[in-house]
Amino acid sequence: MRERAPPQIALRAEARRASSSIEIGTYCRWDQRPNDAPEAVLPKHANPPWSESERILALELYLRRGMVSKRDPELIALSERLRDAHLAATGAVSETFRNPTGVSLKLANFAALDPEHVGVGMQRGSRGDVETWNQYSGDTDALASAADRALVKLPATNSPGSQPLFPLEESSGHDFQVSVDSAVRTATRREAALVQRFGSWLRAQGHEVGSHRYELESSELRSDLVDTTTTTLWEAKSEVGRNAVRLAIGQLFDYRRHAVGEWSIGVLLPRQPHDDLIALCAYVGASVAWQKSGETTDFTVTTAV
Repeated sequence: MRERAPPQIALRAEARRASSSIEIGTYCRWDQRPNDAPEAVLPKHANPPWSESERILALELYLRRGMVSKRDPELIALSERLRDAHLAATGAVSETFRNPTGVSLKLANFAALDPEHVGVGMQRGSRGDVETWNQYSGDTDALASAADRALVKLPATNSPGSQPLFPLEESSGHDFQVSVDSAVRTATRREAALVQRFGSWLRAQGHEVGSHRYELESSELRSDLVDTTTTTLWEAKSEVGRNAVRLAIGQLFDYRRHAVGEWSIGVLLPRQPHDDLIALCAYVGASVAWQKSGETTDFTVTTAV
């Protein structure tokens, strides 16, 4: 009499038979598995669904480059960026999370939706893929803007153990009222608007920017702008007087004291300060940046030696 295979071995054999009936190239979510696929052989911890920001970045790469190889440097760079963001947000990342193969499969999902694509793409994607495709595939300008915003929203790490990179503070562009010693005065978010303009100028040059948060025992510090490309902490002031510059320098030293790694510092101002204040910043090793006069959005940056 032939002996029956142990339950675990029989289960694996049944799983192989079930999986062999799934058409190659078909995207199969685990909640859409065949009814006869044994529950025990399914992975216990699947990767989380792609976020809207991740899908936008993948679509931007696909529409700009097409179905590139998973060994393509730009695809690998996107994979590393998404993995870094997940690591910064959760403290851990699996080997399969948004790895080059996973990013390549996401591009294949978009290829399946692309009527101009020649070749075979994935036969089924997620509802989110379809929504992202319908919203942005016909408007590359809107997609580029959305990709810029998505990149800023992703937490990032410069190196293992460093602070997450948060989005820059939004500027509403409107005035608001504050009360100081019972006197009401009108103030504007000029510093936040200045930071946004400077951040856009840096990103246009290929820099990655954001903000750091430093958790203290009873409070939280937040830097105005962090340029991870040049490893520089920037503090913005809406005035160019001596008191404002001295205050910015003190804040920058406080930020750098809590920052992980080696960071340069810089003072961001709305216009060119007096030469003596530029010399003061250089004396303490701080760069100075200010917006050029007129309607231009360009900035002048002096680098401390």
